[in-house]
Amino acid sequence: MDSNVFSYRGFMLDSARHFIPVDDLCRIMSGAALCGLNAMHWHLTDDQGWRLEIRRYPKLTQIGSHRGPAYFGAKNEHENNDGFYTQDDVRRIVAHGQDLGLTIIPEIEVPGHASAMLAAYPEYGCRRIVFTPGGQQLQETPYDYAVGTLAGVFPNLICAGSDPAVRFLKDILDEVCELFPGPAVHIGGDEAIKQHWRRCPDCQKRIRQHGLKDEKELQKWLVLEIGQYLKGLGRKTIVWNESLDGGILPVDSFIVQHWLGNDEDTAGFMAEGGKVISSEVGAYYVSRPYGSLDVWDLYSAPRIPDYAREHPENLLGIETPMWSERVTNPKRAEYMLFPRIRAGAIKGENDGLTKDALLEDLRDTCERLKVLGIQAAPENVWLSDEATRAKEAARVQAVHDSPEAADTWRISDDILRSEALEKLLIAIDMPRDFATRVMDVAYAKVPEFFGHASEYGGDGADEMADQLCRALDNRAWGPWKDLPETVWLDTMKCFTRFVRENIRSTGYAAAFDRAFWTTRQVEARLF
Repeated sequence: MDSNVFSYRGFMLDSARHFIPVDDLCRIMSGAALCGLNAMHWHLTDDQGWRLEIRRYPKLTQIGSHRGPAYFGAKNEHENNDGFYTQDDVRRIVAHGQDLGLTIIPEIEVPGHASAMLAAYPEYGCRRIVFTPGGQQLQETPYDYAVGTLAGVFPNLICAGSDPAVRFLKDILDEVCELFPGPAVHIGGDEAIKQHWRRCPDCQKRIRQHGLKDEKELQKWLVLEIGQYLKGLGRKTIVWNESLDGGILPVDSFIVQHWLGNDEDTAGFMAEGGKVISSEVGAYYVSRPYGSLDVWDLYSAPRIPDYAREHPENLLGIETPMWSERVTNPKRAEYMLFPRIRAGAIKGENDGLTKDALLEDLRDTCERLKVLGIQAAPENVWLSDEATRAKEAARVQAVHDSPEAADTWRISDDILRSEALEKLLIAIDMPRDFATRVMDVAYAKVPEFFGHASEYGGDGADEMADQLCRALDNRAWGPWKDLPETVWLDTMKCFTRFVRENIRSTGYAAAFDRAFWTTRQVEARLF
């Protein structure tokens, strides 16, 4: 047993996807403090809602806090879609946290999950370069931003190349720091897919000006810019671990929250002395059903993750996040949180309890929670046998396969496939103007997030987009799956060679006219 008590014992509430009224939120905070937690990470902004009043930018809540009926896979998608916290509400919540010994850590997402922000202030999004038969054109307002009504990961990012957009973020953080006196501000940094940045002349100019390698390093530049600003306001900056994709961040002013993947990056950050919060999706996400993550699963997960084994002294503690896509009201939030966050708190202090001792503690905790008006999940769901887990897995799959979810998965799949396609075109050194045309074809499948470009044919871009997307599918689960990366990329470079041959033979035109031949490469066949 590791006898060291973690200094950080936290949980996360997501008020962005479904609004949690102030009285209910304060009751949940009281329950969390009763359970032994000392920090609440408060997720206030996302694609699906902006919930914090910023007086300098009133449209953030006038527009960003409202959306129509949404579909995230829950039973009731009509409740708590609208709403925001006034600054007076926040002061009340912060004061309540101080009375409880519960530090409130606000999260303002940078640079992604920005649909609600950009729906309110689209001028802080990116411009877009397109290529047409007449040459290169610049679209000043290419994207139709809207507050999100579906779950997923979207390409709507604040423009990292725009000085006014960076100033906009700093202005917001000025008010955030006035409202929240705690030692840190969370700025997100996860799931920032960068298609808009790759097409934006301002972002590309910023990359050139600062000698950056790519858009990952551009995100690091922006995160450092914001982190330095927060440091000047006396705050540390917390980021999700994807923010390490562009390189190690300064360990004196940043804290990393690890949730998924990139273990080597997090281990490297810790080796430099960086502090980390453990929030592994498979171990601590209490937005998952009890049939997928029961109280013993949470408590018995490794207290020291693999990435922290070399430097456990730099692990601050554990946080149990509750995302609210499928948690539409406070009573459901209480069910999902309690008593699992108590199991997380105990684990932060002592990971040597037997299952029976843990259950006895949770029974006592739930009785005390009733005094606060909190109805925790009943004991019959705390532990899951194999039959329960199989039933839960089938239920989740049924939600995934339901007709109502079709739009969610169409958009999500096409966005992620287009991100993979764009990265492949860069990796095989496709001439930029033709790569842009290929991406215009791919983007046309999701105009909600990629805007519109003039359509024209005859250059083979549509055929290349189709073939490379099929090749990527085959790389993921088909005949390309287990072949070496070097073989895969060297083979895909034949597409680039054919386009360059066309340029040499015509003297000017970038086009692709070998689709009849490259079907073999797509299917990983030599003959």
